[in-house]
Amino acid sequence: QEYTHAMQDWWEFAETTQSVYGVDMSVLERDFEREQKEYYLLSSRWADLPPHALLSEACPIKTLDMATCTLQDAKGLELAPFSFRVDAQHHSGPISGMAGWFTADFKSRTDDDNGGPRVENPTTLSTSPLHGHTHWGQQVFSFLTSIPLIRGEVTTLEGTIEAMRQAESALSTTAGYVILPPAPVCPIKPSLEKENPLNTYTKYHNHHEY
Repeated sequence: QEYTHAMQDWWEFAETTQSVYGVDMSVLERDFEREQKEYYLLSSRWADLPPHALLSEACPIKTLDMATCTLQDAKGLELAPFSFRVDAQHHSGPISGMAGWFTADFKSRTDDDNGGPRVENPTTLSTSPLHGHTHWGQQVFSFLTSIPLIRGEVTTLEGTIEAMRQAESALSTTAGYVILPPAPVCPIKPSLEKENPLNTYTKYHNHHEY
């Protein structure tokens, strides 16, 4: 919707410039449209999602141990698989994109039955929509075309995602996914039906937190 409004503003501007000043701005239209598409449709956006916006269980794509991770570990995300299963019996949809957030566990590294001292009251900080509002919010990666759901059937998205730092203020994220054909709620073995091209998003830190 924001992309459409931006293009409508451009067309009105170009028409006015042509009629009032006799200047043809059409030579700039393709570059302007590409810029608006990259920002509004191919960039992640900060959001404060309500719990009902989540249609599937979360899928962790990267885990860091603050005691052992390196700067290289934190610079990006190597190719990581994901799988989301959406049951249309409980959700009306459509699937309009993916959302990302972080969870931080504050506990001793010896809490996992390693014989060392334990933290008596470990805690977890989660920015998931299921845990209420935080100033971090979530990052939303919208699909160019929403995926409709058929009531009573299950739709599965499987794919990979990776992120590479292009500069100190920019993180380029690429995700490719396939849509397995909707299946009845009773499980059956699905087969590959449709493959979507890679969707590439560029994340700018000066606009959002990540």
